[in-house]
Amino acid sequence: MRLAALVAVLLVACSSSDTDDDDGDACNPPDEDGIIGGAFSLEVSISDTDFSPKVVQVQNSANVTLTVRNTGTKVHSFEVGCRNVPGCTVCFPGEAKVSVEPGASRTVAFTAPSLEGIYPVTSTGDAFVGQFSLN
Repeated sequence: MRLAALVAVLLVACSSSDTDDDDGDACNPPDEDGIIGGAFSLEVSISDTDFSPKVVQVQNSANVTLTVRNTGTKVHSFEVGCRNVPGCTVCFPGEAKVSVEPGASRTVAFTAPSLEGIYPVTSTGDAFVGQFSLN
């Protein structure tokens, strides 16, 4: 009887009180498409009125090389914003904010966040917007 009681105490002490870890948390939910990472090269043009393309798409946690070309007549920026979900705010790294002089281009590299979804893209001082989609 003492042995059974000792085994029961050890089982309780060694068991986890956490529920199924596959549920993730607000900032790290399970991957929806089962694909994470990879390497992506993207090119985006900014005119005085729009981004082209308006939507860019890569996998979450991907290594991204982004070339931003300014075809406009004034300085423009390409800034990927944050995504807010209940209990969590996820942002792209600082390298995902690029300012480019007229007629110039700039290439940056960064790792995309792990949280899938759509992140807003803006250009400082401009009214147009785009989207950066992580699958």
